[in-house]
Amino acid sequence: MKITKYITIILLLSSIHPIIAFSDEPKVKDQILIAGKWGSKDGEFGRESLGKTEDGYSLDFYLYKGAIYIFDTMNNRIQVFDLNGNFIRKIPLDFDWIKLGMTWRFAILNDHFFALV
Repeated sequence: MKITKYITIILLLSSIHPIIAFSDEPKVKDQILIAGKWGSKDGEFGRESLGKTEDGYSLDFYLYKGAIYIFDTMNNRIQVFDLNGNFIRKIPLDFDWIKLGMTWRFAILNDHFFALV
């Protein structure tokens, strides 16, 4: 009877938080993939200098179909990098951040780009 009680407790704990019962901490590898300069060339990122924002930049990223998509609002584009951080291409946008405001989030769904401003 005691063994059934202990097995039940272990099963309950593992269903609540399986990492505690069966695993160590997750293995995380710290690695910088993309380190671009401020600018407008490929692989560089836009920086605002007109005093319109608190941060001075607006970047958001999304992982999609084996690539890193970085929404570079200040330069009106999305830059695409492979998973090793190599620049692949840019997607030009018709987006006036001064009139519309800064983006909060960026997402991709079914090959469509969405931004919350």
